[in-house]
Amino acid sequence: MKSPGLLPFGEFRPDVSDYEGQHSKDIINAVPHGDGYGPFFSFKAVTSALASACRGGLYALKNDGSVAIFAGTSTKLYMLNNTNSAWTDVSRSGGSYTALSDNRNWSMVQFNNYVVAVNGNNNPQVFDLTSSTAFADLGGSPPQADFATIVNRFLVLSGLASPNVYRVQWSGLNAITTWDNVTNLSNYQDMADGGVVRGVAGGEYGTIFQDTTIRRMVFQPGSSLIFGIDRISANDGLFAPYSLVSAGDRIFWYSPTGFKMMLPGLYPQPIGKEKVDRTFQMDVDQSNLQLMIGSADPRYQRVYFAYKSVSGVSGLFDKILCYDWVLDRWSVIYQSGEYILPLSQPGLTLEGVDVAYANPATPVAVSSFTLSTGAGDTFTVASSPAAGQGINFSSTGTLPSGYTAGTPYYVKSSGRTSTKFHVSASGGVGGLEGSAVTSTSSNVGSFSYYQPSLEGVSIATFDSIATGQTPSFAAFDATHSQGYFNSSAMQATLETAEHGSAPQRIYINGFRPITDAPGVTGALSYRETEQSTSALTSFQTVNAQGYIPQRVSTRYARGHIVIPAGTSWSFAAGVEPDVSQEGMR
Repeated sequence: MKSPGLLPFGEFRPDVSDYEGQHSKDIINAVPHGDGYGPFFSFKAVTSALASACRGGLYALKNDGSVAIFAGTSTKLYMLNNTNSAWTDVSRSGGSYTALSDNRNWSMVQFNNYVVAVNGNNNPQVFDLTSSTAFADLGGSPPQADFATIVNRFLVLSGLASPNVYRVQWSGLNAITTWDNVTNLSNYQDMADGGVVRGVAGGEYGTIFQDTTIRRMVFQPGSSLIFGIDRISANDGLFAPYSLVSAGDRIFWYSPTGFKMMLPGLYPQPIGKEKVDRTFQMDVDQSNLQLMIGSADPRYQRVYFAYKSVSGVSGLFDKILCYDWVLDRWSVIYQSGEYILPLSQPGLTLEGVDVAYANPATPVAVSSFTLSTGAGDTFTVASSPAAGQGINFSSTGTLPSGYTAGTPYYVKSSGRTSTKFHVSASGGVGGLEGSAVTSTSSNVGSFSYYQPSLEGVSIATFDSIATGQTPSFAAFDATHSQGYFNSSAMQATLETAEHGSAPQRIYINGFRPITDAPGVTGALSYRETEQSTSALTSFQTVNAQGYIPQRVSTRYARGHIVIPAGTSWSFAAGVEPDVSQEGMR
């Protein structure tokens, strides 16, 4: 039997049988590439934690080119301090809002210099990016609404309270505080059929999503209608309101019939049918659709759909479906969190770095430390700074030998536990381990620790292109901290389609993984009949010849590889099996 050559890691299509196919049931923690798949990078938090779970967010571009990031919890609105990465409470009058409904999040949009935030339990809120220090009620008495978007030059609200659940209402033209339904083209429209309005996608024209109907609203200057509203699809709609996302010139959402995409001026087209739709429908927790959230990643022409599975932890999504709309291919990411969204990274100027990371910046005092006998420069303290931070002794009392009051000493990450850390007696940026401390213990009254100069900068990436203007895929994790998926590669699992030579048996000696990932491990799943459950061989590490030995006699088999977390790699295309018909040479 001639070797079949390359068996690719094919298109991720868990909905269908993969026997003798060109697709796969398992592509985990990898993203589609033209030559197979590439790494998906792990999450790295870059901010302090919100007071409670994130329930919405937005980045806004200010008129000076800088970035403002907002986030909402059930009862509060916050703005990120770009200097120290802490969250500032910017809720109306510093107070709290009526708590969000369990199945709802904040919806936020930017309209010129204003950020508008809405939820169905509170009056719409507005923040002036040029002057506000807190949100305030949006003027003009707009209705409470679950969703806000921008259509042409109008602020459009939907998800209104009963009895106006079929209504879409818009502000005046370029006048977001005009809501009298008379002045400056402000008005509303009730949909006669199609069910409740579940959301509106904005842009030059609007797309209205109801339970069973999709309509297009187009501004008609000079017409008494203001907007022409036309049906573009019947027996289709929006099933998960927060799955609705605009990416480039496209709209993506999850409808009652599966994942859909729509191009400008065209009609909905399925993108998940016989690929991921049926698998998703069986896996998603339909009682927690507020965690079924769509987010664009415009840098890579991908869209992500986070969701809570039926086996997931309460209050968190635990899986993310990735769809590359250029390659028309899917994958799945095993990642938990509270919220996903596109965010620009608020980079710092050198002057801003000097302010943010100077000595000291908001020092945290620790009353005392104790030197561990024989441990050199290891100290036990009441709290521990993070790796990359530093300490500054401020006491005038007796210091351990080799240390000077007012001199910064930098924390080393190795050997540190929650209460122990290493410092340098030599000082300087990234200071190395210095002379051993000779004292066995000393109480110096107090010292403080801080983040020193460029060594501890985590949010500004100086070699990244256009971090402020181009958003990246971001999230809030289970600790309520915001960050980006730009750390080391996650552990990836990829498999081929199932192949065989029935009714004859095959003998597999092993396979060669076609990837530039070092340290990859591999195994075979195999079974005698299509009705049997597959067994899995032991995973073996690729050897110096790029080969993974396996010895299996069977009728059907798949190749699996696992690329360890933290591995530097760029592609995984498939495997080349070493196989023959059993009993033949």
